[in-house]
Formats: sequence, structure tokens, C-alpha cells
Amino acid sequence: WINSMGEIAHDEEMVSLEQLGNRIRTMTGDNPNLIVSIKTAPDTKYEAFVNVVDEIKRAGNDKISIAEPDTK
Repeated sequence: WINSMGEIAHDEEMVSLEQLGNRIRTMTGDNPNLIVSIKTAPDTKYEAFVNVVDEIKRAGNDKISIAEPDTK
């Protein structure tokens, strides 16, 4: 999840971009077929989204799903 301020949450915990990458690296190592789902707030800046996608790819995973944002 990426909120409108560009903050990242993983497993309901706020994490830095680097922490997210480390988690994805470990999870992908455990499951090479892992699909990472990204969900954003409707007003999340595109740059924050791209930074997260880039970090996931640097972590060794290119299987990414874009989840429908909440509109409420």
C-alpha cells in the first residue's frame, strides 16, 4: 500500500523503501513465483508508485500486480 503522502505499508506496518526491498527479496527467495500486489491511494503521486515498482524489481521480482485503489 502506498498512501497519498508516498508512505509505504507492508503487512500493515509502515516501512521504508529499503525495508520493502529487503522484505521482497527474502519473500521472493522463499517463493520465486511470488506476485507482488501494489495498491495506492487515488491521489498517490506517480513518482512514489514508480519508486516502489523499481525497488521491487531491484529486489529480484518482476511479477507485479496493480490492485484497484480504494475510492472511499
